[in-house]
Amino acid sequence: MAEGGSVFSEEFNEEDDEEFQDAFEVLPEPSAVNLHASIEDAMTAMNLFLNNGFDEAKTHFKKLADRSMYHALGYGTVMFLQASMTFDAAAIDSAYEVVKHSTSICNRHRRKSGFMDSLYKQKTYYDDLTKEQVHAELCYAECLLERALLTFIQDENLINFIKGSLRIKSCYNSYKECVQILSRRNWKIDDEKVHFESGVCLGVGSFNLISQKVMGKMLEGPQEPCKRS
Repeated sequence: MAEGGSVFSEEFNEEDDEEFQDAFEVLPEPSAVNLHASIEDAMTAMNLFLNNGFDEAKTHFKKLADRSMYHALGYGTVMFLQASMTFDAAAIDSAYEVVKHSTSICNRHRRKSGFMDSLYKQKTYYDDLTKEQVHAELCYAECLLERALLTFIQDENLINFIKGSLRIKSCYNSYKECVQILSRRNWKIDDEKVHFESGVCLGVGSFNLISQKVMGKMLEGPQEPCKRS
């Protein structure tokens, strides 16, 4: 028993989980792509994807995936969809690594919350967030959701089930924060709000659908064979 516990601990701690880390206070290197330009360019790539230009969209996203959180999210999403449609083991592993990297990119742009912020957020807290920090929280939540789902399908064992469940919880907290930002922030530019609002609505809706349908099936109890007469 002692041996089994040791292996479990080592395996579980091998992963570097960005969702359990604070965001960086200072970015390692400022992005050369501003938020508005990255959103517009990411929309161009998504239009390619929706018009059956899968490879073109993937290439378009990939070229700025290290500098733009929306391109990182888009690249991860394309890889996630490819893996979930094919269930190919190599595609799943590749998608997992890309989404993991995308999560890290988004995390760099998030605001670092101090101990007092977690206990009590002042009225001006959400107004003090920069546009990049606001959108980074949304992109981060979406990356966490994709990563959690990939964890479940990558390898169906107890450790991955626990990791995936913890990431679902982190994803829920991040989307909850996005809803708070949307409702409590003093929005000054409508163009800035419309992209964030649409992303929050889509993300929260996707999260609720997945948690009710997919997770509900995974957590169902014994069925007919175990019922007593």
